[in-house]
Amino acid sequence: MGIAEEEVTVEVEIEVSQRFSCSKPVEVGKEYEVYITAISRQGDGIARVQGFVIFVKNGKVKQNVKVKVKQVGNKFATAVPIE
Repeated sequence: MGIAEEEVTVEVEIEVSQRFSCSKPVEVGKEYEVYITAISRQGDGIARVQGFVIFVKNGKVKQNVKVKVKQVGNKFATAVPIE
């Protein structure tokens, strides 16, 4: 592998790692105002923050509610209403 090929490989690896970063739009302990659009099979409200799913304990469809995030996973977060 020549110098030019090594540089291209490094640039591609950096671009891929930036594109698939693991940052989430919500954090444990923080509060967010959300709008519940659906109910899960377990009966929790489903809301989204920047497309990221949040399950809201005892949430109701078409409800605007302030929540506190309790847990953040890879694909969703759980929260409880605080009002």
